[in-house]
Amino acid sequence: MIVAILAGGEGTRLKEITKNKPKVLAKVKGKDPFLKIQLDYFSKYSEIKAIYLLTKKFESQVKRFVDVIQEKYKFKISIISDGKRKLGTGGAIKKFSNNIRKDFILIYGDTFPTFNLRYLIKRRYNKKNYMVIFKNNNLYDLSNIKINKNMIVDYNKDKSMKLIYSYIDYGIMLFRYQELSKINKFIKYVNFDLSIYLKRLIEEKKLYYLLTDKRFYEMGK
Repeated sequence: MIVAILAGGEGTRLKEITKNKPKVLAKVKGKDPFLKIQLDYFSKYSEIKAIYLLTKKFESQVKRFVDVIQEKYKFKISIISDGKRKLGTGGAIKKFSNNIRKDFILIYGDTFPTFNLRYLIKRRYNKKNYMVIFKNNNLYDLSNIKINKNMIVDYNKDKSMKLIYSYIDYGIMLFRYQELSKINKFIKYVNFDLSIYLKRLIEEKKLYYLLTDKRFYEMGK
């Protein structure tokens, strides 16, 4: 199993902390960079064979950090950069999936994971796309997910709409390359948001969910 981390966030909400560094290298309590916390989390699972960091600004800093820390992990850590053009979260994943051509787990670069990832890893045999969700009831942030039976039927990032939804995107997903490759044929944008993928999968009734009772933590807040 491989993992892609959206590591290109500039951390604008963290202001001075990320003024001269990427959000994933912001230190938690002045100690370890957030990226190391995520890598330590994935190191608990022998099924994870490779980690890919999808970067843009401050890529050289991320590379130097990886060069120092790589020997501590059994999985290979690689970097895939946006390059000269800004790709957005969706564009970065499109570039990644077209190059790797495998199913993969995606995690946001600011998601602090606390649930047992093995529940999601086991579902790789189901040949379905999954999003991990949490019953939030607008408690920690505005809920943005609507479900029906075993599927996600709406995903909305527009916080001005005041949706009465119960669930929220946890920040971890399992994507099938076969499905993304089909969507890529229709998406001609270079720079686009991950929500384009998610909404297309929802329209095609191909986005399932895995419910966790472990609350989510998002570093930007």
